[in-house]
Amino acid sequence: MSKSIIIYGTGGHAKVVADIIRLRGEYHIVGFVDDCDEKSTFLDQPVYQGIKQIPKNVKTAFVAIGDNKIRRDKAKLLRELGFSLPILIHPGTIISKLQTNIQSGTLVAAGAIINPGVIIGEDCIINTGASLDHDDIVGYAVHIAPQACLCGGVKVGDFSFVGANSCIRQYCNVGVCCTIGMGAAVIRDIPDNSMVMGVPAHAK
Repeated sequence: MSKSIIIYGTGGHAKVVADIIRLRGEYHIVGFVDDCDEKSTFLDQPVYQGIKQIPKNVKTAFVAIGDNKIRRDKAKLLRELGFSLPILIHPGTIISKLQTNIQSGTLVAAGAIINPGVIIGEDCIINTGASLDHDDIVGYAVHIAPQACLCGGVKVGDFSFVGANSCIRQYCNVGVCCTIGMGAAVIRDIPDNSMVMGVPAHAK
């Protein structure tokens, strides 16, 4: 029998999360949580206005919020309240079992490829068709956007965003709270709190 799960968020990313949950069949969605949206239902399920309204018998949750810092904050709060946050992996992915480590609260979307030795922290989004090559290290609350490519040995710091169709050269380090623009080509290390774009990528 599948376990009950609640999804935190009612935006577009919540639809992706719900779709993966239903495809996997390990959990049964009993509703959604939204702190500020007044809608009463989402995807034919009830919407609870805040964590306190979640039914007491539900102890598994997943945060479906795109903003890295908000997603991390909500996930930490849920853990403090005793909720477990699973790893959600779309069945249409390719993930090596050789020295890979994906931590709780992370979603791996359709078509993503994760090669040997990759470490992914808590509460990340590895989005549609993203590619992570050998020995990449991704911090917590990172978003790797659709079709982004991390070559081997890349490190991405906590709370960073790697834009769609961007590419990071092997063994480059991306700092904490960075934004890599859509289609950018990163060929050197990026310091903390940077925003870069272009080919090759440069500071905005």
